[in-house]
Amino acid sequence: MKTCDRFVRSLIAVTTLVLSASVTIADDPLVLIETGDLPVLITAPHGGTTMIPGVPVREERPGQRVTLKQDELTNELAIMTAKEVEKLVGKRPFLVVAEFSRQSLDANRPEDIAYQHGAAAPYYQSYHQAIAAAVQTIRDSWSHGLLVDLHAQWWRPQAIMRGTRDGLTVRGLIERRGREGFLGPDSLFGSLGAQGHTLYPPNGVSEGEWTHVGSYTAATYGGEQIDALQLEIGSDLCDSEQDIERLARQIAKGIEVHLKAENQLPVTEQSVSTTLAAADESETVADDTDGEETPSDSKGNPLSEAEQAFADLLTNAVLVGRFSIDGVEDTNLRPERYQINKVTKVRGNQWTIEAQITYGKVDVAVPVPVEVHWADDTPVISLTGLKIPGLGEGFTTRVLFYEDRYAGSWYHGKVGGHMWGKIENGDPENPDASADSDTE
Repeated sequence: MKTCDRFVRSLIAVTTLVLSASVTIADDPLVLIETGDLPVLITAPHGGTTMIPGVPVREERPGQRVTLKQDELTNELAIMTAKEVEKLVGKRPFLVVAEFSRQSLDANRPEDIAYQHGAAAPYYQSYHQAIAAAVQTIRDSWSHGLLVDLHAQWWRPQAIMRGTRDGLTVRGLIERRGREGFLGPDSLFGSLGAQGHTLYPPNGVSEGEWTHVGSYTAATYGGEQIDALQLEIGSDLCDSEQDIERLARQIAKGIEVHLKAENQLPVTEQSVSTTLAAADESETVADDTDGEETPSDSKGNPLSEAEQAFADLLTNAVLVGRFSIDGVEDTNLRPERYQINKVTKVRGNQWTIEAQITYGKVDVAVPVPVEVHWADDTPVISLTGLKIPGLGEGFTTRVLFYEDRYAGSWYHGKVGGHMWGKIENGDPENPDASADSDTE
Protein backbone atom coordinates (compact mmCIF):
# COMPACT_ATOMS: atom_id res chain seq x y z
CA MET A 1 0.00 0.00 0.00
CA LYS A 2 1.25 3.50 -0.74
CA THR A 3 2.41 5.56 2.24
CA CYS A 4 -0.20 8.25 1.53
CA ASP A 5 -3.01 5.67 1.49
CA ARG A 6 -1.85 4.31 4.83
CA PHE A 7 -1.69 7.82 6.20
CA VAL A 8 -5.25 8.67 5.17
CA ARG A 9 -6.64 5.35 6.43
CA SER A 10 -4.91 5.84 9.74
CA LEU A 11 -6.36 9.34 10.05
CA ILE A 12 -9.81 7.81 9.75
CA ALA A 13 -8.95 5.59 12.70
CA VAL A 14 -7.71 8.47 14.85
CA THR A 15 -10.97 10.34 14.47
CA THR A 16 -12.66 7.51 16.32
CA LEU A 17 -10.00 5.86 18.44
CA VAL A 18 -6.36 6.97 18.17
CA LEU A 19 -3.84 7.79 15.48
CA SER A 20 -2.37 4.55 14.18
CA ALA A 21 1.19 3.68 15.08
CA SER A 22 1.61 2.77 11.40
CA VAL A 23 1.89 6.46 10.46
CA THR A 24 5.56 6.92 9.71
CA ILE A 25 5.84 9.94 7.45
CA ALA A 26 6.08 12.35 10.41
CA ASP A 27 9.32 10.65 11.41
CA ASP A 28 10.88 12.23 8.33
CA PRO A 29 13.26 15.09 9.15
CA LEU A 30 11.49 17.28 6.58
CA VAL A 31 8.83 18.13 9.19
CA LEU A 32 10.00 19.26 12.62
CA ILE A 33 7.35 18.70 15.30
CA GLU A 34 7.63 19.50 19.00
CA THR A 35 4.88 19.23 21.59
CA GLY A 36 4.35 22.03 24.07
CA ASP A 37 3.08 22.93 27.53
CA LEU A 38 1.52 26.27 26.59
CA PRO A 39 -1.56 27.31 24.57
CA VAL A 40 0.81 28.60 21.89
CA LEU A 41 1.75 27.10 18.51
CA ILE A 42 4.57 28.50 16.35
CA THR A 43 4.68 27.46 12.69
CA ALA A 44 7.03 28.18 9.78
CA PRO A 45 6.05 26.83 6.33
CA HIS A 46 8.56 28.48 3.99
CA GLY A 47 12.01 28.31 5.58
CA GLY A 48 13.07 24.87 4.38
CA THR A 49 15.76 24.19 1.80
CA THR A 50 15.54 20.43 1.13
CA MET A 51 13.83 19.26 -2.05
CA ILE A 52 11.34 16.43 -1.49
CA PRO A 53 12.74 13.24 -3.07
CA GLY A 54 11.26 12.62 -6.50
CA VAL A 55 9.48 15.97 -6.65
CA PRO A 56 10.56 18.47 -9.36
CA VAL A 57 10.46 22.25 -8.98
CA ARG A 58 6.91 23.59 -9.22
CA GLU A 59 6.05 25.45 -12.42
CA GLU A 60 3.83 28.39 -13.30
CA ARG A 61 0.43 27.27 -14.58
CA PRO A 62 -2.45 29.17 -16.17
CA GLY A 63 -4.39 31.03 -13.53
CA GLN A 64 -2.04 29.87 -10.77
CA ARG A 65 0.71 32.05 -9.30
CA VAL A 66 3.60 29.97 -8.01
CA THR A 67 6.02 31.48 -5.49
CA LEU A 68 9.31 29.62 -5.04
CA LYS A 69 11.34 32.01 -2.91
CA GLN A 70 12.46 30.77 0.50
CA ASP A 71 11.61 32.77 3.63
CA GLU A 72 15.22 32.79 4.78
CA LEU A 73 16.00 32.11 8.44
CA THR A 74 12.33 31.83 9.44
CA ASN A 75 12.86 28.21 10.51
CA GLU A 76 15.71 29.31 12.72
CA LEU A 77 13.54 32.16 14.02
CA ALA A 78 10.70 29.76 14.90
CA ILE A 79 13.00 27.37 16.76
CA MET A 80 14.79 30.17 18.59
CA THR A 81 11.50 31.87 19.54
CA ALA A 82 10.25 28.63 21.11
CA LYS A 83 13.43 28.47 23.20
CA GLU A 84 13.11 32.11 24.26
CA VAL A 85 9.48 31.61 25.28
CA GLU A 86 10.57 28.74 27.50
CA LYS A 87 13.24 30.93 29.09
CA LEU A 88 10.67 33.63 29.86
CA VAL A 89 7.75 31.60 31.19
CA GLY A 90 9.25 28.20 32.01
CA LYS A 91 7.15 26.23 29.48
CA ARG A 92 7.54 25.46 25.78
CA PRO A 93 5.08 26.27 22.99
CA PHE A 94 4.09 23.74 20.33
CA LEU A 95 6.26 23.93 17.21
CA VAL A 96 5.72 22.77 13.59
CA VAL A 97 8.40 23.68 11.04
CA ALA A 98 8.63 22.65 7.37
CA GLU A 99 12.17 21.67 6.41
CA PHE A 100 11.16 20.89 2.80
CA SER A 101 11.74 23.49 0.12
CA ARG A 102 8.96 25.73 -1.10
CA GLN A 103 10.07 24.79 -4.59
CA SER A 104 8.66 21.30 -3.95
CA LEU A 105 5.66 22.21 -1.82
CA ASP A 106 4.01 25.36 -0.46
CA ALA A 107 2.49 24.35 2.87
CA ASN A 108 0.75 27.72 3.28
CA ARG A 109 -1.69 27.09 0.42
CA PRO A 110 -4.81 24.95 -0.05
CA GLU A 111 -3.85 21.40 -0.94
CA ASP A 112 -5.19 21.57 -4.51
CA ILE A 113 -2.59 24.23 -5.39
CA ALA A 114 0.12 23.50 -2.80
CA TYR A 115 1.98 20.94 -4.91
CA GLN A 116 2.07 19.55 -8.45
CA HIS A 117 3.46 16.07 -7.84
CA GLY A 118 1.77 13.31 -5.86
CA ALA A 119 4.94 12.43 -3.96
CA ALA A 120 4.62 15.74 -2.10
CA ALA A 121 1.17 14.90 -0.70
CA PRO A 122 2.29 12.95 2.41
CA TYR A 123 4.54 15.85 3.47
CA TYR A 124 1.72 18.37 3.10
CA GLN A 125 -0.58 16.12 5.08
CA SER A 126 2.05 15.44 7.73
CA TYR A 127 2.67 19.16 8.22
CA HIS A 128 -1.01 20.06 8.53
CA GLN A 129 -1.93 17.04 10.62
CA ALA A 130 0.72 18.10 13.13
CA ILE A 131 -0.81 21.59 13.25
CA ALA A 132 -4.33 20.18 13.56
CA ALA A 133 -3.28 17.89 16.43
CA ALA A 134 -1.60 20.76 18.30
CA VAL A 135 -4.59 23.04 17.73
CA GLN A 136 -7.01 20.41 19.01
CA THR A 137 -4.90 19.84 22.11
CA ILE A 138 -4.80 23.58 22.80
CA ARG A 139 -8.57 23.91 22.36
CA ASP A 140 -9.33 21.02 24.66
CA SER A 141 -6.72 21.79 27.31
CA TRP A 142 -6.88 25.60 27.47
CA SER A 143 -10.14 26.48 25.68
CA HIS A 144 -8.35 28.97 23.42
CA GLY A 145 -4.80 29.71 22.32
CA LEU A 146 -2.41 31.55 20.02
CA LEU A 147 -0.98 30.46 16.66
CA VAL A 148 1.97 32.47 15.30
CA ASP A 149 2.80 31.72 11.64
CA LEU A 150 6.24 33.11 10.73
CA HIS A 151 7.16 34.42 7.27
CA ALA A 152 9.63 36.81 5.65
CA GLN A 153 8.81 39.67 3.24
CA TRP A 154 10.69 42.14 1.08
CA TRP A 155 8.03 44.79 0.36
CA ARG A 156 8.73 46.67 3.58
CA PRO A 157 12.15 45.38 4.64
CA GLN A 158 12.26 47.24 7.96
CA ALA A 159 8.70 46.52 9.09
CA ILE A 160 6.70 43.61 10.53
CA MET A 161 3.49 43.07 8.60
CA ARG A 162 0.46 41.37 10.08
CA GLY A 163 -1.89 38.90 8.40
CA THR A 164 -5.24 38.18 10.04
CA ARG A 165 -7.63 38.73 7.13
CA ASP A 166 -8.61 42.02 8.76
CA GLY A 167 -9.23 40.43 12.14
CA LEU A 168 -11.15 37.37 10.92
CA THR A 169 -8.52 34.89 12.18
CA VAL A 170 -8.46 36.55 15.63
CA ARG A 171 -12.19 37.15 16.02
CA GLY A 172 -12.26 35.24 19.31
CA LEU A 173 -9.56 37.52 20.72
CA ILE A 174 -11.47 40.60 19.56
CA GLU A 175 -14.69 39.28 21.13
CA ARG A 176 -12.91 38.69 24.45
CA ARG A 177 -10.86 41.87 24.68
CA GLY A 178 -11.85 44.14 21.80
CA ARG A 179 -9.49 45.62 19.22
CA GLU A 180 -7.13 46.56 22.07
CA GLY A 181 -6.65 42.87 22.78
CA PHE A 182 -5.56 42.46 19.16
CA LEU A 183 -3.42 45.57 18.63
CA GLY A 184 -3.15 47.33 22.01
CA PRO A 185 -0.24 47.44 24.48
CA ASP A 186 -1.18 44.07 25.99
CA SER A 187 -1.07 42.27 22.63
CA LEU A 188 1.70 40.58 20.68
CA PHE A 189 1.62 43.30 18.01
CA GLY A 190 1.48 46.06 20.60
CA SER A 191 4.47 44.58 22.41
CA LEU A 192 6.52 44.46 19.19
CA GLY A 193 5.65 48.10 18.54
CA ALA A 194 6.65 49.06 22.08
CA GLN A 195 9.99 47.35 21.50
CA GLY A 196 10.70 49.72 18.61
CA HIS A 197 9.44 47.83 15.55
CA THR A 198 7.59 49.48 12.69
CA LEU A 199 4.26 47.71 12.26
CA TYR A 200 2.31 47.57 9.01
CA PRO A 201 -0.43 48.34 8.51
CA PRO A 202 -0.80 50.87 11.32
CA ASN A 203 -3.49 50.32 13.92
CA GLY A 204 -6.93 50.86 12.39
CA VAL A 205 -5.84 50.44 8.75
CA SER A 206 -6.95 47.49 6.61
CA GLU A 207 -4.36 44.83 5.92
CA GLY A 208 -5.15 44.83 2.21
CA GLU A 209 -5.63 42.07 -0.33
CA TRP A 210 -2.27 40.35 0.22
CA THR A 211 -3.32 38.96 3.58
CA HIS A 212 -6.50 37.45 2.13
CA VAL A 213 -4.55 35.54 -0.51
CA GLY A 214 -1.53 34.38 1.46
CA SER A 215 -2.70 33.58 4.99
CA TYR A 216 -4.01 30.04 4.43
CA THR A 217 -2.66 28.58 7.70
CA ALA A 218 -4.03 31.44 9.80
CA ALA A 219 -7.39 31.30 8.02
CA THR A 220 -7.69 27.51 8.29
CA TYR A 221 -6.94 27.19 12.00
CA GLY A 222 -7.77 30.65 13.32
CA GLY A 223 -11.17 31.70 14.60
CA GLU A 224 -13.12 31.65 17.82
CA GLN A 225 -10.80 29.39 19.86
CA ILE A 226 -7.46 29.91 18.08
CA ASP A 227 -6.08 33.43 17.60
CA ALA A 228 -3.99 32.96 14.47
CA LEU A 229 -1.50 35.65 13.45
CA GLN A 230 0.68 35.65 10.35
CA LEU A 231 3.85 37.64 11.03
CA GLU A 232 5.70 38.81 7.91
CA ILE A 233 9.18 39.79 9.04
CA GLY A 234 10.98 42.45 6.98
CA SER A 235 14.14 41.14 5.30
CA ASP A 236 16.36 43.73 7.02
CA LEU A 237 15.23 42.41 10.40
CA CYS A 238 16.28 38.80 9.92
CA ASP A 239 19.35 38.63 7.68
CA SER A 240 21.86 37.40 10.28
CA GLU A 241 22.05 35.07 13.26
CA GLN A 242 22.35 38.06 15.58
CA ASP A 243 19.17 39.52 14.12
CA ILE A 244 17.37 36.21 14.63
CA GLU A 245 18.43 35.96 18.27
CA ARG A 246 17.28 39.53 19.00
CA LEU A 247 14.00 39.16 17.13
CA ALA A 248 13.25 35.79 18.77
CA ARG A 249 13.58 37.41 22.21
CA GLN A 250 11.26 40.24 21.14
CA ILE A 251 8.58 37.94 19.73
CA ALA A 252 8.84 35.74 22.82
CA LYS A 253 8.30 38.83 24.96
CA GLY A 254 5.22 39.65 22.93
CA ILE A 255 3.90 36.12 23.46
CA GLU A 256 4.49 36.49 27.20
CA VAL A 257 2.55 39.77 27.19
CA HIS A 258 -0.32 38.09 25.35
CA LEU A 259 -0.40 35.11 27.74
CA LYS A 260 -0.41 37.40 30.76
CA ALA A 261 -3.33 39.41 29.39
CA GLU A 262 -5.20 36.16 28.71
CA ASN A 263 -4.44 34.80 32.21
CA GLN A 264 -2.68 31.84 30.59
CA LEU A 265 0.81 32.18 32.03
CA PRO A 266 2.02 29.00 33.78
CA VAL A 267 1.26 28.95 37.49
CA THR A 268 3.98 29.99 39.91
CA GLU A 269 5.06 28.09 43.02
CA GLN A 270 3.02 30.53 45.12
CA SER A 271 -0.14 30.01 43.08
CA VAL A 272 0.32 26.24 43.27
CA SER A 273 0.50 26.50 47.08
CA THR A 274 -2.68 28.59 47.08
CA THR A 275 -4.43 26.07 44.87
CA LEU A 276 -3.36 23.15 47.05
CA ALA A 277 -4.58 24.97 50.15
CA ALA A 278 -7.95 25.54 48.50
CA ALA A 279 -8.06 21.87 47.49
CA ASP A 280 -7.31 20.78 51.08
CA GLU A 281 -10.14 22.97 52.31
CA SER A 282 -12.46 21.50 49.70
CA GLU A 283 -11.50 17.96 50.70
CA THR A 284 -12.21 18.79 54.35
CA VAL A 285 -15.72 19.85 53.40
CA ALA A 286 -16.12 16.73 51.23
CA ASP A 287 -15.07 14.50 54.12
CA ASP A 288 -18.11 15.72 56.06
CA THR A 289 -20.45 14.19 53.47
CA ASP A 290 -21.48 10.55 53.34
CA GLY A 291 -21.06 8.14 50.44
CA GLU A 292 -18.84 8.04 47.37
CA GLU A 293 -19.11 10.33 44.37
CA THR A 294 -21.50 8.97 41.74
CA PRO A 295 -20.00 8.76 38.23
CA SER A 296 -21.73 11.33 36.03
CA ASP A 297 -21.51 13.24 32.76
CA SER A 298 -20.45 16.88 32.41
CA LYS A 299 -23.96 18.00 33.43
CA GLY A 300 -23.97 15.96 36.63
CA ASN A 301 -26.33 13.29 35.33
CA PRO A 302 -25.42 9.85 36.70
CA LEU A 303 -24.12 7.21 34.27
CA SER A 304 -26.12 4.07 33.72
CA GLU A 305 -24.56 0.72 34.55
CA ALA A 306 -23.89 0.05 30.84
CA GLU A 307 -22.34 3.50 30.34
CA GLN A 308 -20.04 3.07 33.33
CA ALA A 309 -19.01 -0.38 32.05
CA PHE A 310 -18.17 1.15 28.67
CA ALA A 311 -16.08 3.89 30.31
CA ASP A 312 -14.26 1.30 32.41
CA LEU A 313 -13.64 -0.92 29.37
CA LEU A 314 -11.79 1.79 27.45
CA THR A 315 -9.92 3.39 30.35
CA ASN A 316 -6.18 2.72 29.88
CA ALA A 317 -6.97 0.34 27.03
CA VAL A 318 -5.01 -0.76 23.97
CA LEU A 319 -6.90 -1.90 20.88
CA VAL A 320 -4.82 -4.46 19.02
CA GLY A 321 -6.16 -5.56 15.66
CA ARG A 322 -6.10 -5.32 11.87
CA PHE A 323 -7.80 -3.46 9.03
CA SER A 324 -8.75 -4.09 5.41
CA ILE A 325 -9.38 -1.92 2.35
CA ASP A 326 -12.27 -2.70 0.00
CA GLY A 327 -11.07 -4.10 -3.32
CA VAL A 328 -7.52 -4.69 -2.11
CA GLU A 329 -6.56 -8.33 -1.66
CA ASP A 330 -4.14 -8.83 1.18
CA THR A 331 -3.45 -12.28 2.59
CA ASN A 332 -1.35 -10.73 5.35
CA LEU A 333 -3.67 -8.05 6.74
CA ARG A 334 -1.84 -5.16 8.31
CA PRO A 335 -1.75 -4.91 12.12
CA GLU A 336 -2.64 -1.75 14.00
CA ARG A 337 -2.48 -0.66 17.61
CA TYR A 338 -4.46 2.14 19.23
CA GLN A 339 -3.99 3.49 22.76
CA ILE A 340 -6.92 5.01 24.64
CA ASN A 341 -6.43 6.78 27.97
CA LYS A 342 -10.09 7.20 28.89
CA VAL A 343 -13.60 7.90 27.62
CA THR A 344 -15.92 10.49 29.14
CA LYS A 345 -19.61 11.11 28.61
CA VAL A 346 -20.37 14.77 27.84
CA ARG A 347 -24.14 14.75 27.49
CA GLY A 348 -26.79 12.72 25.69
CA ASN A 349 -25.02 10.54 23.12
CA GLN A 350 -21.97 12.81 22.97
CA TRP A 351 -18.74 11.38 24.39
CA THR A 352 -15.04 12.21 24.28
CA ILE A 353 -12.33 9.63 23.70
CA GLU A 354 -8.90 10.69 24.93
CA ALA A 355 -6.51 9.10 22.45
CA GLN A 356 -2.75 9.01 22.89
CA ILE A 357 -1.22 10.22 19.63
CA THR A 358 2.39 9.16 19.12
CA TYR A 359 4.24 9.84 15.88
CA GLY A 360 7.58 11.45 15.12
CA LYS A 361 8.36 13.73 18.07
CA VAL A 362 4.67 14.08 18.92
CA ASP A 363 3.36 12.26 22.00
CA VAL A 364 0.21 13.95 23.22
CA ALA A 365 -3.23 13.05 24.55
CA VAL A 366 -5.89 14.37 22.17
CA PRO A 367 -9.63 14.33 23.03
CA VAL A 368 -11.69 13.11 20.06
CA PRO A 369 -15.45 13.95 20.04
CA VAL A 370 -17.72 11.03 19.03
CA GLU A 371 -21.29 9.86 19.41
CA VAL A 372 -22.09 6.62 21.24
CA HIS A 373 -25.29 4.77 20.40
CA TRP A 374 -26.59 1.58 22.01
CA ALA A 375 -27.77 -1.69 20.51
CA ASP A 376 -29.27 -3.20 23.66
CA ASP A 377 -26.16 -3.47 25.90
CA THR A 378 -23.63 -2.94 23.07
CA PRO A 379 -22.06 0.52 22.57
CA VAL A 380 -21.38 1.69 19.01
CA ILE A 381 -19.11 4.63 18.23
CA SER A 382 -20.49 6.75 15.41
CA LEU A 383 -18.76 9.44 13.38
CA THR A 384 -20.10 10.85 10.09
CA GLY A 385 -18.55 13.18 7.53
CA LEU A 386 -15.79 14.59 9.73
CA LYS A 387 -13.55 17.25 8.13
CA ILE A 388 -9.83 17.22 8.97
CA PRO A 389 -8.01 20.47 8.02
CA GLY A 390 -5.38 19.82 5.36
CA LEU A 391 -6.51 16.22 4.79
CA GLY A 392 -10.04 16.45 3.47
CA GLU A 393 -13.55 15.61 4.57
CA GLY A 394 -15.99 12.72 4.56
CA PHE A 395 -14.29 10.66 7.29
CA THR A 396 -16.94 8.26 8.59
CA THR A 397 -16.91 5.21 10.84
CA ARG A 398 -18.98 2.84 12.98
CA VAL A 399 -17.24 0.68 15.61
CA LEU A 400 -18.93 -1.57 18.17
CA PHE A 401 -17.49 -2.95 21.41
CA TYR A 402 -18.49 -6.16 23.17
CA GLU A 403 -16.61 -7.71 26.08
CA ASP A 404 -12.93 -7.77 24.97
CA ARG A 405 -13.45 -7.26 21.22
CA TYR A 406 -14.19 -4.46 18.76
CA ALA A 407 -15.23 -4.45 15.10
CA GLY A 408 -16.41 -1.88 12.61
CA SER A 409 -16.16 -0.15 9.26
CA TRP A 410 -14.43 2.99 8.05
CA TYR A 411 -14.84 5.28 5.04
CA HIS A 412 -13.07 8.20 3.45
CA GLY A 413 -15.23 9.31 0.54
CA LYS A 414 -15.62 6.30 -1.73
CA VAL A 415 -12.76 4.37 -0.09
CA GLY A 416 -13.56 2.15 2.85
CA GLY A 417 -12.90 -1.08 4.67
CA HIS A 418 -13.16 -2.95 7.95
CA MET A 419 -11.28 -2.90 11.27
CA TRP A 420 -11.40 -5.44 14.11
CA GLY A 421 -9.40 -6.77 17.05
CA LYS A 422 -9.15 -7.26 20.82
CA ILE A 423 -9.19 -4.82 23.72
CA GLU A 424 -6.20 -5.27 26.03
CA ASN A 425 -5.02 -3.74 29.27
CA GLY A 426 -2.92 -0.65 28.63
CA ASP A 427 -2.42 0.37 32.25
CA PRO A 428 0.76 2.53 32.36
CA GLU A 429 1.63 0.83 35.67
CA ASN A 430 1.63 -2.51 33.87
CA PRO A 431 3.27 -1.81 30.49
CA ASP A 432 3.73 -5.50 29.72
CA ALA A 433 0.01 -6.26 29.97
CA SER A 434 -0.45 -6.33 26.19
CA ALA A 435 2.99 -7.61 25.27
CA ASP A 436 1.53 -10.78 23.74
CA SER A 437 -0.25 -8.92 20.94
CA ASP A 438 0.43 -9.91 17.33
CA THR A 439 1.38 -6.48 16.08
CA GLU A 440 4.61 -6.02 14.21
